[in-house]
Amino acid sequence: MMKKISLILIAAIIPLILGGCGKGGAVPVETVSVIKAWMPDYMAPNDPQSKAAMYQGEIYYPVMEGNTFGLQFYSVTGEKGRRITFPAGNGPGEVQPFSVSALKIVNEKIYIVNLAARTLSLFDTEGKYMDDIQLNDEMGFLYSLDTFKDRLYFTGLFKNRIGAIDLKDGSLIKRVEYEDPITDMTKIMGSDLKTGSLNVDQSGGHIYLGYYNAPYRIEEYDENLELVRTMSRPLKEKYENMKVGGLGGGHLLISSVKNDEKYIYASFGGGQKTSRDGGGMQIEAMPRPFFVSVFDKASGQCVKEIRIDAIPVLEGVAGLVGVTKEHLVFLIADFKDTLKDVSLEGEEKQVELLGQMGLKMHFAFVVTDNPLYEQGQ
Repeated sequence: MMKKISLILIAAIIPLILGGCGKGGAVPVETVSVIKAWMPDYMAPNDPQSKAAMYQGEIYYPVMEGNTFGLQFYSVTGEKGRRITFPAGNGPGEVQPFSVSALKIVNEKIYIVNLAARTLSLFDTEGKYMDDIQLNDEMGFLYSLDTFKDRLYFTGLFKNRIGAIDLKDGSLIKRVEYEDPITDMTKIMGSDLKTGSLNVDQSGGHIYLGYYNAPYRIEEYDENLELVRTMSRPLKEKYENMKVGGLGGGHLLISSVKNDEKYIYASFGGGQKTSRDGGGMQIEAMPRPFFVSVFDKASGQCVKEIRIDAIPVLEGVAGLVGVTKEHLVFLIADFKDTLKDVSLEGEEKQVELLGQMGLKMHFAFVVTDNPLYEQGQ
């Protein structure tokens, strides 16, 4: 009898630890409409969906105009705001436009990772240089960033699954390696992309890490990088793992993770296939239905799937820029016809590099209602 009770208890506890949508349970789907969409100026083309975000109610994203790197701000209703620019270079207070692997604005500071100089540069929110933290081999290549109190949390590209840096002295507090880290740089090209999107719950310090590649999951860690639980859900479509390198491609199962007081939001990121066409590069979409998975913070269960009526299929890549009780804000990089049924405002001004490389894509911010909350509450 005691053995039977133990088995029952274990069976009951496992779903609480793992989270998920329940065995065979269908996820309720809710469709929302676009309420505003516009084309931003001079979007930096290197992975902008992982860098665009919201700070104090404003959208910001990386811009490149000529050889100048900066941050452009917009309101959620599409009004163009201020722009911060940074001197080009690899010295203190300088930013090399093509080697920015990650950036984040949080708690009155701008954090920018410069891969060429192996530095994490800190600026105030007016763009004034504050300090550099030198990144070492143990920290690896930083990718997705967020902070809580005096700690900067990061994901790594090849070595570290997740880590924490002390912002007071720049030291590495703790890191958790991948089970199979890549330390031989000759083996990186063509390997499965390991990393994902990281987001910190500023009310409690827990960290959510959603992975680009299969299996579909979001890991929750506490402040000390101890794994709390893993949340998941079933997917109907078939997806290809995203590969590292200029050629190849794949899908991003979770391109971005955001959270509010009740929910965790995980956006599908689309897919692309890159090839060479003569002397240039060609990017093709790997179309799949566009959706956002919503998990309940308390239970870890997937409680809703959000779709956009004018964007049923994503032919490009996308990210969830920000979440409020009123709005969901997306950044779409359209390779073909994703935005054909969306009314776009603004005049398209693209980075010269896209034309020089022969790449054709269109960037747009798309705003919808947030169906998780009654508007006006």
